[in-house]
Amino acid sequence: MKLNFIKLSTAENTTVIIIDPVPSSSRGEVAGKIMGETHLSAEQVGFLSTAGDRGGSPKLEMAGNEFCGNGLLAAGAAAIFHKLVTPPEFTLEISGAEGSFQCQGEEAGPGRYLVKASVPSSFSCREISMKSGGKKLRGQLMELAGITHLLVESNPHLPEEVLMDLNSTLIGEIKREAVGVVSWYQDESGASIKPCIHVGKIGTTIFERGCGSGTLALGLYLASQQEENLLLEVEQPGGFIEVGVEGGKEEDYFKIEEAFLRAKVEVTCRGEVIL
Repeated sequence: MKLNFIKLSTAENTTVIIIDPVPSSSRGEVAGKIMGETHLSAEQVGFLSTAGDRGGSPKLEMAGNEFCGNGLLAAGAAAIFHKLVTPPEFTLEISGAEGSFQCQGEEAGPGRYLVKASVPSSFSCREISMKSGGKKLRGQLMELAGITHLLVESNPHLPEEVLMDLNSTLIGEIKREAVGVVSWYQDESGASIKPCIHVGKIGTTIFERGCGSGTLALGLYLASQQEENLLLEVEQPGGFIEVGVEGGKEEDYFKIEEAFLRAKVEVTCRGEVIL
């Protein structure tokens, strides 16, 4: 099998996007091979169609059918690169979320793009307690469209073995397309996250260099706690992703109405992968 691909980096979170049609039943196996070191060594794989469910917008379907914020940003850059859309404003669809999402994109240098995408802003949040290594930890379980994240505040960040342990416990308790454990903190220098993400359909658990949905989960949580609009640049292990949340007061609570992610996306290579 030969497939045309483009590989992109958002805060060093590498996404391979397949341009050719691949049956949904084969995507998990295809993605597993592509992500391996023998082939393209990426953190995630998506499949881009020229027309989504609504007929007019390109749609990115992630290999695990999850919602992926960085995947959406990467798809925006890929769609501009392959002239599937007309910048600066266009719409995209993505797996794990209903409807189409407004995007803005512009070139920021050779093979580089600045992409902004509206993202799902609905969520539910509850505090839970979990144990790792005999230590009790509290966090906020953020259920978003297409993915669930456990936010655990810790400065310095939790060790990788603790993140992996929490993730293993969490995926045994909840059934979602994807589950993440995100260590986070905010101090005078800014906000920072360290994500560990599991995608069930393809059986991967990765310490991602950047995580759009984890950044979104943190932005939604902080905006709801502070009860005000939020614009926050969040440091990732591999760079920065900006999250914006807007809403307004309604009686005795802050109602979130919309959210977006923005980041620089780099095209690192493109060509044909042989499987």
